[in-house]
Amino acid sequence: MENTTNMTNATMDSNHTITDQVMHKPVLMGIFVLLYCIIFLLGVSGNTLVVYVVVRNKTMQTITNIFITNLAVSDILMCLLAVPFTPLGYFLQSWVFGEALCHIVPMSLGICVYVSTLTSTAIAVDRYFVIVYPFKPRMKVFVCLLMIVAIWVISISISLPLGIYMELTPQADESFMCREKWPRVQAGQFFTVTSLILQYIVPCSIITYCYTKVSLALKKRSRSKIGSGSKSRERDEMEIKRKRRTNKMLIAM
Repeated sequence: MENTTNMTNATMDSNHTITDQVMHKPVLMGIFVLLYCIIFLLGVSGNTLVVYVVVRNKTMQTITNIFITNLAVSDILMCLLAVPFTPLGYFLQSWVFGEALCHIVPMSLGICVYVSTLTSTAIAVDRYFVIVYPFKPRMKVFVCLLMIVAIWVISISISLPLGIYMELTPQADESFMCREKWPRVQAGQFFTVTSLILQYIVPCSIITYCYTKVSLALKKRSRSKIGSGSKSRERDEMEIKRKRRTNKMLIAM
């Protein structure tokens, strides 16, 4: 058993070394950096444009667009915090950005991910009530803004442990790595499982349910309009197609 474990560890170390050697070739490093620069420029400029258009144009300030603006803000922060540090940390094989950023960057990334998933969930729930229950009162802008504040507060609260239990770990070559260090192993495991549930399982389940019900409601509504007058039917069909396109865009986001 011990020999098998040693062989497994040796194989993993060998694979890691081969990967490092491949990724540290100048050509691949250049491609990697170029791709990250493109992602950074498109992410920051595109999302900044979304925020600008919605903020400047009052007719664009619908509930869905306000939520999308919140998504854009979190994506901008993600680009500013993830894109510069990820390739540099990987290529340098160490953390050279100081202890403060060792705490700030992982926590900020966790916050951005939570904001994105919770906002996407809120959009799905809003579309669900708008389309499945069209005669119920729409969400007010004030309520939407309160939900966004709540999303940020929840995201910060859940991600706070990443800002607390990160530290610089010295390496054999006198460099440092920024890693999690929990007071107990069980605490780290609990945080990982909780993050998996809250970041992915619960939001994906709610989003899947909402958009499935929305799709079924639109199909049912489309069939019910077949016997209507020609002008009324055309207008209703165009509206249903517009809502379908909107839902497809939101699902893609």
